[in-house]
Order: sequence, then C-alpha cells, then structure tokens
Amino acid sequence: MPAVAKIPLPNGDVAVVDAEDWPLASQYKWRLNVNEREGTVQVRAWTRRVNGKRSEVLLHRLVMQAGAGEIVRHKNRNGLDCRKENLLRGTPSDRSHGQYAHHDKGSSKYKGVYFDKRSGRYHAQIMLDGKRKNLGRFISQKEAAEAYDQAARKHFGEFARTNFNWKQPGC
Repeated sequence: MPAVAKIPLPNGDVAVVDAEDWPLASQYKWRLNVNEREGTVQVRAWTRRVNGKRSEVLLHRLVMQAGAGEIVRHKNRNGLDCRKENLLRGTPSDRSHGQYAHHDKGSSKYKGVYFDKRSGRYHAQIMLDGKRKNLGRFISQKEAAEAYDQAARKHFGEFARTNFNWKQPGC
C-alpha cells in the first residue's frame, strides 16, 4: 500500500492523498464542502483573486490532473479519500451512470426499483442511452435491486452505482 499524506481540515476531518501528491496539495488551504441535496462531500480550496475572480480547486481533480472535459469519481464514495487508487477518471456521459437514486416517497429504498400497486410487484429498470429498459418484475425489493445491480455492472462497469457492495470474481 503506497504511503499517504493526511490533510487536516478546519472542521476536524482529515482528507488523504498519496504521499507523492502532498507537494502539490500542500499549496492550498483546503475546506470541506458538503452538499446534502446531492449527497456529496468534496475537499475544495479557492485560489487567489485574478482580475477580481477566485477559482475553485477540487482536491480529487487536482490529484488526477483532470481536464475540463473529464469527471473524476471516488470509487468508495468517500470524498475525503483522494488517493489515486480510489479515483476513477471518466467522461461527462459516465456521470449519469453513477447517479444516486432519487425516489418518490414510498416507492422503494433501492436505485432502479419501484413498486407497482396494480401488479403488487417490484419492477427493476435501468436507463440506457436515455431510454428505460425493463429488467423484470420481482416479489421482493431486494431481488429487483440485485437485478438492477447486475445490469448496471454489465453496462456501466466501474462507473456503476449499485445498491449493494460487490467485487468482481477474482478480485
């Protein structure tokens, strides 16, 4: 396991980066940003004003040297863990594959699952290229969520946001 550097944050939390990234990261004064609506945590800093404007720097993007057209995601969903082994680089189209579930109250606690009152069953579905694909009807929410997870892993690979933790065989 590579050596890590700890970055203390003003609120008492600690972010981590690979030790090799410490010289770059240490140039900034980092703060924690929590977005409750989106369910995200990011470590960010502001650069000095240039022509009256401040620029925002996100630690995970700095570590990966991400360009304007790239996204960087935390594999373990922990925004404080900015080690390269935990970061995944992708394109803007990959972003939607990893969205968290947004459910109507009472429909289901799982992503890609909803309860159909008429049939009395849980339906699993996934969005592919802007179109809904039906994955089947199930007696339990858990079965429907597992069907969603299987389809998400198949279509989205590492960018899949699944309902349950999983590891590929052989990992």
